[in-house]
Parts: sequence; structure tokens; C-alpha cells
Amino acid sequence: MSEVRPVRHNPNDPTWECKACGDPWPCATRRAKFLADYVGRRSELRMVISNFFADARVDLADPTMDLRAQYALLHTRFFAWIADGNHQTSSSIPAYGLPRER
Repeated sequence: MSEVRPVRHNPNDPTWECKACGDPWPCATRRAKFLADYVGRRSELRMVISNFFADARVDLADPTMDLRAQYALLHTRFFAWIADGNHQTSSSIPAYGLPRER
């Protein structure tokens, strides 16, 4: 009998939605895990997230949107929660701040 493995809260390329919950990644669950894994090492966490941020900027590029606005929204999505240590900070920020379809 095959073992059923839980889906991890990782990004689904190229949409950058969470594979497990469908929220914009990093989702609240993954942010909480990152914060727990990097207690006292926020600089290291920022470096890890920077790699994801760079990939997301390419995958989520929107030629119809101002480049600065795209950058600002993604920066908030990927980094705001690290600054204050609150994994709930940006749980409702979808890609580019636009309403998500459910």
C-alpha cells in the first residue's frame, strides 16, 4: 500500500500560489515555519526569501503594470512579515494586491 504524503506549503511555479492551501506564497503556514526555523537569524531568512523573491519577480511579471508598483507589492508580500516577525501580516496580500478568485 502506498503512503500518502502531505502536500508541503511550497510555491507552485509559475503562479506562486501555495501547493497545499492555494494562498499566495509564502502563505501564513509557511511564514510561521520560516520564522520558527530562523529564530534569531532574520538576516539568513531574508537571504533565503530573496532567492524566492527574485524568481517570483520573473514569473509574476505583468507588462501592463508599473514596474515600481509590481516590485513594491511583491516586496511587501515576501518581506513585510519578516520585519515584524508576524506570520499573519500579509496573509491576505495576493499577487500584486489584486482580488483573488476563489
